Amino acid sequence: MSYRWPCLLLSLTAALLAPPASGAFHFKPEVKARATVQFLGSAPGKYALVADSGIIFEPTNLQRNYQIDGARVRFTAKPLLRPAPLITGARVVRITSIHSLPSGEFRLPPAARREIPRLP
Repeated sequence: MSYRWPCLLLSLTAALLAPPASGAFHFKPEVKARATVQFLGSAPGKYALVADSGIIFEPTNLQRNYQIDGARVRFTAKPLLRPAPLITGARVVRITSIHSLPSGEFRLPPAARREIPRLP
């Protein structure tokens, strides 16, 4: 009889401290940036988004119509902790929104661009 109250108290505490099931609880905020799509290798899905700030993003779900080397895009994405990035120093993201930009939009000068190694 005496073990019921501690179990009930523990269950209630766990229920109150658990994140909501709706998925609205995020540890990291969304990322918004303008970037250039860069092709990295012959295998499908080997694309990176190089932001105007120089940060490299590795998207897990880049749509086929945006998989054009040199295309300019504006995107919103959620950072992922897993899987590990294939590109050294990149941040793995899941794109939630993406739009094409005109080709005359701002680009980084060649000296400021980060060189990304090609993947096999």
